[in-house]
Amino acid sequence: MEFDKLSHLLLDGLGHRLENNRGLDIVAAQRADFAGWLIVETCRVLNDAGIVPELDTHKFDIGFGEWAVNIRTVSTGFSHPRALHIKRSITRGVEMLIKDILKVANPGRAVGFAKRGILFVVSPLEHDNDQWQSIHLKQISGELTRLESRPFRFEVGIPGVLYFGLCSATG
Repeated sequence: MEFDKLSHLLLDGLGHRLENNRGLDIVAAQRADFAGWLIVETCRVLNDAGIVPELDTHKFDIGFGEWAVNIRTVSTGFSHPRALHIKRSITRGVEMLIKDILKVANPGRAVGFAKRGILFVVSPLEHDNDQWQSIHLKQISGELTRLESRPFRFEVGIPGVLYFGLCSATG
């Protein structure tokens, strides 16, 4: 499967699930990690499309065919009236995400996946946030071959963005 088709499948399928899950409202409001849920829902989206993913394969969260994908969530310190106020540096979350991108892009000779990607959710975040665009997203996209996004809102109104990036030159 080519990057464009997989990107469309994941961003649309997961975007609707992020917007329509009342339980995620609590998670988003508390700025908690929900990568495990995202892995499960990614498997569901893939399976609904006739793809049977393998979990935790060769240091990747999900593998199928030629693809290996790691999945992450990044909680920002950006304020939102419906999210718990915390002092959290987004820089640390971005640094950890970039380390993961580098690990996915260069997993070593033992891994047989020609196409490697990273799927991540950032919230609370308005996609056009100047700090996000000019500093953080610029750093992240500089480590990727391609990056696609889909803004969404949790049911409670907290904004977020779902991203899918290509970490390898093929795809």
